[in-house]
Amino acid sequence: MEEQWLIDLRNFVCEEPDPSEYIECGFSLFGENNPAYGKEPWNKGKQRSEAFKKQIIGEGNGQSQWWKITFNDGRQIVRCGLTNWCKENGYHKGHVSMIYKKRRQRHKDIVAVEKVAHSILKPSQDAL
Repeated sequence: MEEQWLIDLRNFVCEEPDPSEYIECGFSLFGENNPAYGKEPWNKGKQRSEAFKKQIIGEGNGQSQWWKITFNDGRQIVRCGLTNWCKENGYHKGHVSMIYKKRRQRHKDIVAVEKVAHSILKPSQDAL
């Protein structure tokens, strides 16, 4: 036989909440309450200068990585900025990245991708 608490649980019906018990949570920033509602973004339509583009793309970007890419014919190249190199040469960045992570063995004619240390390619400041 079923226990009484289980029978009560199956027959339980939730009552409608009393609107007077709702908690006011202040104000919302959605729609017309948002201070930026209906305004144009400050940078809409602005063109970036070529100097700025060079700073954020490839070697100019301090976060760009150097990569050694090996092809199936044995060629090896070292490039800075894998994403841009893939776009320029018709490779899928995600597939090339998967080769680096060992989740994929090849993509088109690329068979290996390795990250190269920055200190090998860039001259140290001590040498100057």
